[in-house]
Amino acid sequence: MTHARCTFLYILFFFLVFPLSARAGDCALDSDCNKGRVCFSRNCKKLDKVESLLNVELATAIDGNAGLYIDGVYMGPLPWSGIISAQYHEIRVEAPGMITVQFNGESPAAASDTIMVTMEPEPVVSTGPGDSATSAERDGPGTIFFALFGGGGYGVGGWGTDGWKRPIATLAGGGALGLRLPPNPVWLDLGLAISTTSLKPFDTTVARGTRPAEWGDFVKINFGLLARLLFPLKKNFLYIGASLEPGYGLSGANWVYADLHLAMSLLLGKHFEIQVNPVGLEYLQDLAGQGYIFSFNARLGVAVRFPKKPLF
Repeated sequence: MTHARCTFLYILFFFLVFPLSARAGDCALDSDCNKGRVCFSRNCKKLDKVESLLNVELATAIDGNAGLYIDGVYMGPLPWSGIISAQYHEIRVEAPGMITVQFNGESPAAASDTIMVTMEPEPVVSTGPGDSATSAERDGPGTIFFALFGGGGYGVGGWGTDGWKRPIATLAGGGALGLRLPPNPVWLDLGLAISTTSLKPFDTTVARGTRPAEWGDFVKINFGLLARLLFPLKKNFLYIGASLEPGYGLSGANWVYADLHLAMSLLLGKHFEIQVNPVGLEYLQDLAGQGYIFSFNARLGVAVRFPKKPLF
């Protein structure tokens, strides 16, 4: 009788208890476990009300390992599974060469939660002075510019109807204020300029005609428009193009003028540049029709751009 009871209990244990134990030790999903249990490390576990099972995996494979941080604490590489407190958490995933993924959320109590993380590669950064991502906006589209410049030139001036002419030396300085328009990679500045020019006729010139050669030095004040159109020779570092400045000048006589320059800009920072106009042509005409000045000139200037965030 005793032997028969032992045999019966053994058979009952084998058919009832052993399958449950085997199943509990070989789970793959939460649904493999009984209600109120979760599958953790291939074992069914009953979570307390203050516990939550978190699974974090990568949606797509990446080169290298991705690390998981929970509330700022490094937990390990992905994929990762672990029991955490059922509360609000800050989760961050980092990997070399990939954009960091960060999100916040509430962990469910006495249950499991699986998070699939998608990571994107970081933008390619070049070490060249003109192509790096950190300088992608150094040309400052949609910003205001303020420039100061100075220069000089040499040409010829004429006065009266008798053909009297003299060589002219000029010394100029001024400033400009305007907008840098957005069309990348072409650089387009539109603004207003104000400058002064000192003109000195050379006394060694032989006057022609019968009219006395009486035309002294004078200073004129210029008010004009300014347009600079430049193209990238080295993007975000060196631009080359042309500038045009038509305007109006005041002195002993009133003048209209046009100034056309070969123009270059060197970007030394996001908001600072050096402007170089190595050669230009300027023509001034007296409104009364009595005189003109034609000269070659050069300019050098500096410009700043603001604000840091583009206006448009």
